[in-house]
Amino acid sequence: MKKLLSLAVLLAVSTIVFSQTTKDELNIAQEIFGMGKKAMVHNFVELPADNVFWTIYEEYETERKAFGDKTYNLLLEYAGNYVNYSDARLETIMSNSMKIRKGQDKLMTKYYKRIKKECGVKTASQFYMVQRFFDSTVRAHLLGQMPILEK
Repeated sequence: MKKLLSLAVLLAVSTIVFSQTTKDELNIAQEIFGMGKKAMVHNFVELPADNVFWTIYEEYETERKAFGDKTYNLLLEYAGNYVNYSDARLETIMSNSMKIRKGQDKLMTKYYKRIKKECGVKTASQFYMVQRFFDSTVRAHLLGQMPILEK
């Protein structure tokens, strides 16, 4: 029950986060979302007694946020004027999007391996799965807000 309540809170916060429009609002919302996300991770991941996990997690979050900013800016650019972009500009935007995604996957692999080494495979696999859940939830929400190219 505790996990379901945490999930409901996180989903509610994520809706608030991604309905914001300005960069300042986004920063505030990311902080709120981050607190809810950390609470969820705490509920879903079996943590080692020495809490080395949280040090690694904070480092991961710092690097992940950099990718989040890149994604946010790219989506704003795309949504702002996609119908007037040339094929070359759209290709650049799509190429950048794919590079960001590859970077996010590489980051996740890096931290999965690090957590596995420091905390064990069980903790690392739980971290990986809960993080992928967050990523998928956020991605689905953002893509659901994106305009589709007109035919």
